[in-house]
Amino acid sequence: ERKLDADLATALANWARDQAMPVVVVPAADEACEWLVTHSEKLTGHVRFSAGYTAERAGLLLDKWAFGERCRELGIDVPQTLMPQTLDDVRAFAAEIGFPCIVKPRAGHLWRNRLSGQKLLVPASLEDLLHAVETTVGDPHAVVLQELVAGPERNLGVGAVWVDEGGRVRHVLTARKIRQFPRQFGSGSRVVTEDLPEVAALSADVVARLDYRGLCGTEFKWDLRRQRW
Repeated sequence: ERKLDADLATALANWARDQAMPVVVVPAADEACEWLVTHSEKLTGHVRFSAGYTAERAGLLLDKWAFGERCRELGIDVPQTLMPQTLDDVRAFAAEIGFPCIVKPRAGHLWRNRLSGQKLLVPASLEDLLHAVETTVGDPHAVVLQELVAGPERNLGVGAVWVDEGGRVRHVLTARKIRQFPRQFGSGSRVVTEDLPEVAALSADVVARLDYRGLCGTEFKWDLRRQRW
C-alpha cells in the first residue's frame, strides 16, 4: 500500500504528465483529503481536483471543533458541542447534557487506530466519559463532546452534493442510511436512495453558507424530540 506522502504527490504529477486524458483526483477518505490539501501546490497544473480542497475549505471540514464553530457562526443547526480544556469542563458538560453523549476526537482520521476503527465513543455514565477522555484518548484538548441525537440509523438522511467552481449547487442526491459499520456511528454499509426534499434543501443551504466548492457529503438526523432534521 502506497503511503500518502510527498513522494506519492511527485509520482502522481509525473505520471499524469504522460497521460493522454486529464487525470482527475477525488479523495475518498479524510486522510486522502488532508494529503491533497497538503500537496495541492505540487499537484496543481498536473492533475484536476476540486477547488474545495484548500486549507481554508477542506481543512475546516477535517477539524470537527472548527467545523462546528463555523456552523454555529453561520446559523446552521448542530447538536450542542464543547471542546473541553479541563476535566472539570467535561464534568460540567455531562451535568448539563446527560447521558449517553458523544466523544469525538477533534481530528477523527488521526485517531482511528487508537479507537479500533470506531469514529467516536458513546459513554453511558460519568465514569465511562472520564475514562474515555483520560485513558482512551488521553487529552481533554484532543476531543469534542457532543449532545447525542437519539434514534435509529434509519433516521439518518444523507446528501451527495456537487457545487461548481462558481459556487452554484448543480446536483444533490439524497439517500437514507439503513445500516452502518460500526453500528450506530459508522460508515454506511447499506444506504438506499430516497427523495428527501428537506435533506436536499438543507444540504444545498449548508454548502452555500460554507462557500464550499466541489463534491461533498452531508448527513442529517431526524430529531425525535424537536421533530426536525
